[in-house]
Amino acid sequence: FLNLRAERDFLGTPIFNSPDEAVNFWASQKIANWQKPIMIFNSSVSEYKFIDPRGTYLIQNGAGLAPTGFMGFPVLAALTNKVFGFADSMLWITALSAVVLSWALYFFTLKFFDARTAMFTFFSSAFLSPLAYYSIRGMFNNVSFVSFWFLALVFLYFGIGKGGRREIA
Repeated sequence: FLNLRAERDFLGTPIFNSPDEAVNFWASQKIANWQKPIMIFNSSVSEYKFIDPRGTYLIQNGAGLAPTGFMGFPVLAALTNKVFGFADSMLWITALSAVVLSWALYFFTLKFFDARTAMFTFFSSAFLSPLAYYSIRGMFNNVSFVSFWFLALVFLYFGIGKGGRREIA
């Protein structure tokens, strides 16, 4: 039911339905191969067919195109690619961060309400249609961004609750 592998064209290039996904995949592949994520016009004709112009911006001196948006997600995807050693491992980041978000909501709700309410929060967040839709899209950074942001707030709350604020001497 969850197809986390990207569809591929006849050359083996992943096909994404969003320019953001395509440029995130392209940039993470470049970073994983220790290259700059900049598209030079003359040498990257095949890459330019893969990337939609909406996902890039022109470099000031006209040397090429660079990806738009937050570059932390392609860097995280490239790191995942390097750690796990296969190219499609980066397509699982969004789905895994959605699962982590649902569990974080569960434990955060459990702090204030009973277990039944926390379990309802878990299932309602896990099967919330926008979260489910965007979490199966492997290179969409929206779900990961919200997940990491909420995790940071939860860690901040639990850190302060346990006396996490200390004076630095």
